[in-house]
Amino acid sequence: MASPLQSLTTTPRQRADLQALAQTPAQEWIKTRIPILDGGMHTDKHPAEMAPNESPLINNLTLVANQLVVDSGYIPFGSLPGGQSFQGTVQIAYQVFNPDGTSSVLLVTTATMYVLVNPTQMWQLLPLEAYLTSTAPVGSGGNVIALSSTTGLPAGAFIGMPMDNGVQWPATISTVAGLNVTFAPPIPAGRTVPTSTQIVRGVSLAGALDHQVSIAAYPGKSWVIISNDMDPIYYYDVFGGFVHNLVTHSDLPANTTCAAMAVFHGFLVL
Repeated sequence: MASPLQSLTTTPRQRADLQALAQTPAQEWIKTRIPILDGGMHTDKHPAEMAPNESPLINNLTLVANQLVVDSGYIPFGSLPGGQSFQGTVQIAYQVFNPDGTSSVLLVTTATMYVLVNPTQMWQLLPLEAYLTSTAPVGSGGNVIALSSTTGLPAGAFIGMPMDNGVQWPATISTVAGLNVTFAPPIPAGRTVPTSTQIVRGVSLAGALDHQVSIAAYPGKSWVIISNDMDPIYYYDVFGGFVHNLVTHSDLPANTTCAAMAVFHGFLVL
């Protein structure tokens, strides 16, 4: 019976080389201690061409402005005023890089959407469609606000009220009577909501943890399109600053939602 090497379609010279390789003793790994990879990370070199102080991949380091620096990892960031908790359960955070060089971070929960205010590192509710306007001030400890309109504000909806220190106070509507809205929790001690301020009507979602949020950037319009596979698809207009219902602003069928989506050559694929 022919040996495996003889059964190959090879020349005598190639078979001789294969025999020589088969008889070559296995080489042991050579372990060398490298105190520091000060040669940096090089993705443009073959691993065999690396110097002892270079590497094709280095964990816990990252490239920032073309400099190799220690990766700072992950830490909690942002908070809600008054020690409040998020409405719903957090599902995804998404960083938006804008054409003007700025960036913003969105947070989608099972109940609503937030945006991180960089100077204060505070989360605030994203406004849906347009602002409402307060027609009277709300004092410290107050829990009723008079608005220019209460259309589309049912009990259980979320509102965000800018206080006199510029921080948005998020609250849940308890009741609506005419143009007066009762909310909880009340305005904290020492703070007020001035009159003629822009009141945010937050997005109300019915998300679920077994339905993952899908987010796709639409650079042509500076939109961030968001779907939780439960509610109609929404989009955040980065420069306009508002969240809009994509279904009602397009020819999509009523209540269209999706589990995954992508933007391809200007088309939204659901």
